[in-house]
Amino acid sequence: MKQQAEETRQRIDGQKAEERQLQRTIAEADAEAARQKKELDQVYSELEILGSQMLCRNDQLRLLHLELKTKDCLLAKTDFQYSQRLEDIRLLKLDMRNLGRERSIQSKLASNAKDLR
Repeated sequence: MKQQAEETRQRIDGQKAEERQLQRTIAEADAEAARQKKELDQVYSELEILGSQMLCRNDQLRLLHLELKTKDCLLAKTDFQYSQRLEDIRLLKLDMRNLGRERSIQSKLASNAKDLR
């Protein structure tokens, strides 16, 4: 019975040591879980910041596209008006040539009219 009591006491001591080891393992696992949760919270926080930055950049990009579209439209109008003015200038130059010819013809006719009188 003494031997059996000693074996039982050794088994109890072994189980107590195992229990302490398991409690240390549980404490380490809890600490690791808390660290990982903190890290996960930090990642979520960074994700939210990046998401809001992305939304802001998208808004800026949309505004830039709108501004670019407006400027392209204005440039197209300006190009059209410029080509119209160039055509007007070409027509006016033709009119000037025609008027110059008419003037020279009129001056010749006027000099011929003097001769005819």
